[in-house]
Amino acid sequence: ITGAAQQSILNYCVFSNLSNPNNELWEVSGAVNFHESNVTISNSQFKNNRCEDALNIIRSEFTLQNSQFYDTFSDSFDGDFVTGTIKNCQFYNSGNDGVDVSGSQLILENVLIQNPSDKGISAGEASTMSGNNITVENGEIGIVSKDLSSISFTDVTLNNTRLGFSAFQKKPEYGTASITINRISQLNNETNYLIERESSLIIDNIKMPTVSNKVIDQMYGNEYGKSSK
Repeated sequence: ITGAAQQSILNYCVFSNLSNPNNELWEVSGAVNFHESNVTISNSQFKNNRCEDALNIIRSEFTLQNSQFYDTFSDSFDGDFVTGTIKNCQFYNSGNDGVDVSGSQLILENVLIQNPSDKGISAGEASTMSGNNITVENGEIGIVSKDLSSISFTDVTLNNTRLGFSAFQKKPEYGTASITINRISQLNNETNYLIERESSLIIDNIKMPTVSNKVIDQMYGNEYGKSSK
């Protein structure tokens, strides 16, 4: 859907075993795509997609609620320059990230992400995220803020991840990043956090120590996460 004059409404829909629409002139990255088209998605499922993203939303306002993502090839939800809410949603077995946004403003409420191959939640390119009741389990990396992005969550659970939190600068045209967490439970994480100098992680009003001048050298399959090649 692109350039829609009215808001789209999807309710009780199942998108299964889909690839990305394309022809000889153009190609999009998602199995389901909304471009400059506002949308509300409720009580729906996205599963077993055979392309980069299960759901890709670009330059739109959206609401995603009471929905599930299963066994996605790469990112489950990918948002670029969007404003929206993800509420009461679950993401299982993402081939890359569970929720990945750039240049966006998001509110997350009651979100569960299990077994992401890379990051559970990733905010980039001056994104802002806030929310509560966020759980990431059994994945590679829990929550990442990069490139002038800011994350503020309350009631966070991170269990059995290789790396819990990371904040850093990836792209030279941007800057440092921040994460603020109130009330957290962490269990069986290999490393609780990896924070680049000048970026910040504050947990229950206590600033965690920075440990590296260049965190990106340890990310993207070098030590943590999945190779981005």
